[in-house]
Amino acid sequence: AVDPAVFALKFAMSVLVIACPCSLGLATPTAVMVGTGVAAKLGMLIKRGQALETASSINCVAFDKTGTLTKGQPKVDTCQVLKDGWDLSKVMSLVASAEKSSDHPLAKAIQKYAEGVGSTIHAPKDAQTKAGFGISCTVSGYRVHVGNLKF
Repeated sequence: AVDPAVFALKFAMSVLVIACPCSLGLATPTAVMVGTGVAAKLGMLIKRGQALETASSINCVAFDKTGTLTKGQPKVDTCQVLKDGWDLSKVMSLVASAEKSSDHPLAKAIQKYAEGVGSTIHAPKDAQTKAGFGISCTVSGYRVHVGNLKF
């Protein structure tokens, strides 16, 4: 026997889907949100829901970031200091300290590289993250900004 409450709920949902297109309008963003969340847990970062829609028309993909693909996590291979008088250990100490307050996968890769070159990672002060751009904070008296070129 079917539970009457489940039976009634199925009919109610059917009526909503047929009579109210808004329910489909809510279902699509919910599905995109769940899909990007599951992808993030698997190490895939999807910037926008439209990227998923665009991906449906892709018929060829070329990759050049082998460390990210083969190990499933980002990795910093090299870093070059462009300012005279600054050594790699000091620069990486500032950058990795700024990234200490972030849970972004690239932040973890930067911290691991900094530890590998002998940098000391300090606690950042007044860290502020601007989603999609970067992070700014104070480390050892220096104002540090780490992010993309638009930041």
